[in-house]
Amino acid sequence: MKRQKAPFPLSNFGSLPSPKRKLGINEKLLYCQSQYMTLMKEIIASYRGQIDSPRYLGQIAETILSGTRECFDHLGMDIIEGHVLPGADEKLRRAFRLGRLKTYFPFFRSQLEQPKFPFHRLKQIRRSLYDELELLIEATEQNFAIEGLSGDGLKTLLVVRKMVNEKKHSHVLRYEGQSQQKYFFERARDGLVCVLTSDVRGTLGHRIEGLDEATLKSVPGYRFSNGQDVWHLCGFCVGATTWIMNRFYDRHFQSSPRIELQDITPSLQVLPPSPILGVHGVPVDPRPTLVITKPTPKK
Repeated sequence: MKRQKAPFPLSNFGSLPSPKRKLGINEKLLYCQSQYMTLMKEIIASYRGQIDSPRYLGQIAETILSGTRECFDHLGMDIIEGHVLPGADEKLRRAFRLGRLKTYFPFFRSQLEQPKFPFHRLKQIRRSLYDELELLIEATEQNFAIEGLSGDGLKTLLVVRKMVNEKKHSHVLRYEGQSQQKYFFERARDGLVCVLTSDVRGTLGHRIEGLDEATLKSVPGYRFSNGQDVWHLCGFCVGATTWIMNRFYDRHFQSSPRIELQDITPSLQVLPPSPILGVHGVPVDPRPTLVITKPTPKK
């Protein structure tokens, strides 16, 4: 079968571009990780009674959510400059110089499928990258989880995107009602700390040695104005963003230093408000695992 000629030059085919913004992304992720540790320490200190309430919770959460969100647009710009612009016509280059090109990271299918968006060019000039972006979008739509990361599915990324865009990522409220109640447990012999929500307390609490009604302490929950749990959402953002940045930069750019997904909860066991989580991160009813592979061509 005769191969059709591409509608634009494949000038960067076979080579990988330099990851111009990766160092900045690494620094931002490390900072967000440190801020998440601070957030956890503040909440735990308030649960222990060492302070009345967590300090600067809204400001810390805002830093984490906006910082991890920015990483995606930095990756998007690296994709545009490294993969899309080389070999592009003057019209597209001029639109980029004038700031008229839509370079935001493609969270939605239309940003890949519609020719007016620059990421559509990847279908011809870097198909492996196009396929991986498409699969990430599909995984987000279906709310798949990332292998090795317990917690929310990837649709949560769209929730965070909306919160940051609408400037609602710093509005933190304190909840003490029964439906929002959390329970705090600390085991003295090894320093194990558990924070359980009311929906998992009864079903999973018995699996933690030494935990019973006498050792549990009722504590308030902290949520954003849209109901998202602060501790849980910030942890998801740090973990998922680190994983996705490593995935795309490792596969589609020249070799560069990477941030390993560190254990950001040392000697600390957290059970967020999700029925799929078990003790020590063992899934009880796991969601489909996101394993990025090249999609089967549609007939």
